[in-house]
Amino acid sequence: MELAGLDDALMNGKVSQLTKVFKTILPEDDKDTEQMSQEELKLIHLLTRVGDVNRLLKKLPTNSPIYYQKQQEVNYLNKLKDDLEKIIQEQRYQKLREDYNASGKADPEKERQIKTRSQLIQKLNNLHQARKYMPMEGFTIFWDWAVNVPKRYSSVKVQWGLFKRSEVIVPPQFLEHRPLQMQSFNTKYAVWGDRDHVYDIKGNKDILLVVELQCFYLDYGQKTQMDVYGWSILELFDMNQDLMRGKWKIPFYSTKINPNVLVSQSKNLQSQSNTMLHLRICFPQDLEFGDEYPLHPWTQGNEFFIPVIHKKTVVQASIELDLTKQRQTSTIFNDQQDSSSESESDEEPKQEFTQMKMEPSKNEQQINNNRNENKGLHITIHNLLKYLTDKCSKIKCFLIDVKRGTIKDDFGRDCQFETDVYEPLRPSKENSNNFAQLLDSKLIEEGITVMQEDYHFFVDITSYAYILIGKAWYAFSLFEKEVCQIGHYYKNMYDVPIVKPPFDASSVNYFKNSEIDFSINYFDFDKDNKKSQDEKYADIRDLKAKLRKKPQVKSVKVRIKEDLDDLSKAFLENTQVQYLDKPFEKGQGIDFYIDAARFLPDNVTVSKISLSILNQNFDKFFDNDSALPDLNSDIYSPKYGFRKELRATHFDPTLQAFMVIETIDNMNKEVRIVGYSIINFFLNSKTKKQPTDQLDNEIILQNGNYQIPIFCQHPVKIKPFNIERLYQLDKLPCASLLVRIVNAPISADGFRALSLEDVPQQDWERIGLKVPQPPYSIEKQAFYNTSYYSLRDSEKELFIIRLRRISPKTLEALNDLMNHFAKKDFVQKQEELIKQTNSQKKKKKKKGQVEEEIQEQPSEFNPINIKEIKVKDAKEWIDKNIVRSPYTDIIELQYFAQYKPDVGFKFSLDGFHNNPHKDYPIVGLYCLNPPATFYLGGGYKRDEIMLNSAYNWQSPITSPQFTEGYFTFTGVEFQQNLSIIIDCRKVIFNKKGDQVYLENIGWTLCPVFTNNGYVKSGIYQLPIFKGQVPFDILQKASQQNPWMAIQEGIKNKKNSVKYYETMSCIVRILDAQRDGHYQIPFDYTRVNYNYLPKDKIGDYAYNSAIDIKLKKATKMLSMAHNKAKVNEYQDKLTNLTLQTLKIY
Repeated sequence: MELAGLDDALMNGKVSQLTKVFKTILPEDDKDTEQMSQEELKLIHLLTRVGDVNRLLKKLPTNSPIYYQKQQEVNYLNKLKDDLEKIIQEQRYQKLREDYNASGKADPEKERQIKTRSQLIQKLNNLHQARKYMPMEGFTIFWDWAVNVPKRYSSVKVQWGLFKRSEVIVPPQFLEHRPLQMQSFNTKYAVWGDRDHVYDIKGNKDILLVVELQCFYLDYGQKTQMDVYGWSILELFDMNQDLMRGKWKIPFYSTKINPNVLVSQSKNLQSQSNTMLHLRICFPQDLEFGDEYPLHPWTQGNEFFIPVIHKKTVVQASIELDLTKQRQTSTIFNDQQDSSSESESDEEPKQEFTQMKMEPSKNEQQINNNRNENKGLHITIHNLLKYLTDKCSKIKCFLIDVKRGTIKDDFGRDCQFETDVYEPLRPSKENSNNFAQLLDSKLIEEGITVMQEDYHFFVDITSYAYILIGKAWYAFSLFEKEVCQIGHYYKNMYDVPIVKPPFDASSVNYFKNSEIDFSINYFDFDKDNKKSQDEKYADIRDLKAKLRKKPQVKSVKVRIKEDLDDLSKAFLENTQVQYLDKPFEKGQGIDFYIDAARFLPDNVTVSKISLSILNQNFDKFFDNDSALPDLNSDIYSPKYGFRKELRATHFDPTLQAFMVIETIDNMNKEVRIVGYSIINFFLNSKTKKQPTDQLDNEIILQNGNYQIPIFCQHPVKIKPFNIERLYQLDKLPCASLLVRIVNAPISADGFRALSLEDVPQQDWERIGLKVPQPPYSIEKQAFYNTSYYSLRDSEKELFIIRLRRISPKTLEALNDLMNHFAKKDFVQKQEELIKQTNSQKKKKKKKGQVEEEIQEQPSEFNPINIKEIKVKDAKEWIDKNIVRSPYTDIIELQYFAQYKPDVGFKFSLDGFHNNPHKDYPIVGLYCLNPPATFYLGGGYKRDEIMLNSAYNWQSPITSPQFTEGYFTFTGVEFQQNLSIIIDCRKVIFNKKGDQVYLENIGWTLCPVFTNNGYVKSGIYQLPIFKGQVPFDILQKASQQNPWMAIQEGIKNKKNSVKYYETMSCIVRILDAQRDGHYQIPFDYTRVNYNYLPKDKIGDYAYNSAIDIKLKKATKMLSMAHNKAKVNEYQDKLTNLTLQTLKIY
């Protein structure tokens, strides 16, 4: 006997064993009740009750009231019994599955996977073993980023070289200058993303990569100064002369330290701080370490490792260097290192290193009893942390003795000082990347007040440092067991009133979680020259005070205040957690609400949301449903009032709501997809993230109100399918959905979740079975959590524009749509009847029958009045007519929002395709037409003509790519015929290589606007036309549709507009209101081919097949004469091109 449809675990057992398993839940079985689950015990109790009630039922009269009462009780108990049996069967099945897996029986599928994995690993190992370092092939150095650079610096530069003992292998050379960005409140970071190729170097274990970090800052006179922050080394070859490939992070050391000390490990050294340079060493085209694009510091920094030579030297905390520190100078690259100086440098470096030694916490030093050394106290107030976020602050500091009070210094003055008044840290408008925005918001939330003031007490150290602060204070014991506690500290502050030390710290209350960040150090002073030294420190403090920006009350315009009020109405941020951190138990249910959508695009009409409840494997657990709009709501922010009950005995932990927003596009009257949204129902109780394991039993329900983004790209159906898949797509700016996840109320007996049919309608709201939609905000109080919606700076202005947009009602839009399609059907029927009349066959109908049908058809179209249609019928029309197919495309996003000149548009010339000139580099120029002053004569400014000449050196010669990216045109008024001229030129160097000649290759035009005032956003492939840009075509293009002017030029034989073979260019154009879209250059999945010749699209098109083919083509790097100096060649090409074009 075989059991069809059962799992292998069940098929593995005999039928008698299977029957025995399910019989163990019965009361007559001799199974120990202590070993039973709670569900089994409840089932035994229910079976007993069912038997008792059935026996009583047989004794009662059939038609008596008590009979019907007991009959209902039996039905209710049987329903509960069935539910419990399902649960128990699931438990038994799971136990069988676990026993089956533990039995060790071979799984053919698992064996196949293991065999495949072993083969892949073997191939990879063979590849690694087979690929040895070859000097002809060389190696690549990827310069990724540097982190934990002190915040006083504004930019950095790296100098590097290769050395073998005293021999210079690769001369010192520089990486490009990079600005620093904020990493934390006292550190910064810089990203390079550059690479250098080194060739013809024979492997040797003594070859070292030597790196020097140069940091730049503004001095007190606002002049840029340079510090050589430190040096570091990296071993490149092992004992077998093989390349030591990998991802490395290396610390820096003082320039006074001889590198031989580090290499020989003869002395205990310590790095300058925890500043790290991250880099990668690999073979050219290394699949393991040679990623084409730089990695991201905050997501992949843990993939980098510290080399063994540096592990004992790394400092574990970041301490900013003293501003009064003497500038370091480079001794690595400027001085010759030889064996004769090695003995002299053994002692000096140690002395210098000890002076600059920085400890992460306490640097305890025993006070010398010899008072002639005259060590004063240097106190620095760095920051106030988690203090008042909306008020200015200042600090007073006293040096006191518990018996004598405030101590006097050697000049007879009280040892006390007071800082200036400082504002809390504000967000920087210059921060354009997401990490900097996140950091700024975090700093504001934590209340960081940056001070960086220091003072010198000319007094021998006594007992206590006492720091007095307005609303909070801290007293610091300067000595512990006759040891001075100098160092860098973060201490919690106390609440007022101030208590004079000594005091019991446990009896004083803390001021919230506020901290003071300060340092205490020694400084040496001479009693004979202490006056001049004091004056010097005073002058430095005065100069800092003059250069310091004072808190000012900014003048606020009325318009700005209104805009801020409008922004709070349009988007109110709320990151407060709403879900309850308690387990989701069996028997509980979920109610899912779709309340509304907000700020949909301009070309949306009537919208509909299709809802699917699925897990990470695309398995659907509930029927699909549709949310239809409220006919009295706006079409741009429609309300849906949709509710769906989710009831099941068991919920998949990876369950999620997947929503597709659909509409009829107002521009082409076709069904289109506005976008996709997703939200997960459950969180892992420990990680508070979406579960990835379908057997995860430590889950909590993510109940609460949420504002979630809408994504305007088709998601790829790849398992596992989760919210991370969608959050990698382009987000529809300002558009969002308001949804709610509610834990359904439980029945009185606690066995199941209630449904609407279980409770009278008047009680739905009272017991929480149907919860009314909350308002979006009241008095700036947010009801929807926005943690899933990442607000961009570019969206803030757009939100205000969206809020002020006039929106028609859904009822009006539906009326227009119904009349449009009804009139379309009317016209089609008229045309069909006319065809039948003129047809000779008439499909066996007599002439009189056809004339009768024409008479029955009304002669004029009668418009539909939506007010005469019932709401139910209107919604049925929406549900029936807005139906997507597998081929339904995204809505035309170029009609997302009308163009705003003050926001502008962005343009990027990404590169050329099918380049016939393989022996010379080509560059691209582009400018606006009109005015096109560069071509039509007259003076032009530097910002009116753009040059693209920075190559992606790994791109193929036949399809060279540029790395300049987007250029934003702002303040350009809407002109229907505005276009961008793209000019391609070949660069030919003279024999000396100090001049270039530019040869015209071809040109093309890219239209900017649609006829009705929208930017033609998209990725376009444009054909290149041969020769120089013709003046007559430019003039015609400014007076009519630009592309129509080109087409007329092609048809006119007198004109010289001819296609240049199959050469084309790839461009991206984007309305700046959609900032964040189209981030990938040469994205062949989204290229628009409308401008290519229809009969030759196959020859022109850049697609996936071409992209794969070009990966093996010759790279642009082969054009560089010296591959180790690609950056120099790049700079030379760009500068000489600008000089030839007279663009300065």
